[in-house]
Amino acid sequence: SVASRGLGDVYKRQALGDLARLSADQQSLLLLVSVEGLGYQEAADVLDIPIGTVMSRLSRARKALRDLSEGHAPAKPALRLMK
Repeated sequence: SVASRGLGDVYKRQALGDLARLSADQQSLLLLVSVEGLGYQEAADVLDIPIGTVMSRLSRARKALRDLSEGHAPAKPALRLMK
């Protein structure tokens, strides 16, 4: 129906808006893996980063996107002290 198509468009716009609020690193990983269909190793090769970094960034990106879709502000990353 026209109404359900309109509602679908609203959800798509909201999802794109939420995606735009993520960091560039998070956006690129989500697009490579979720939209382009690359595997974790392929994404790591494209971005020239370790696969473990892909996995942790992707996990944080998905959580941030989930939080945004539920109406929560994205959590600020905690600073870690490095020795």
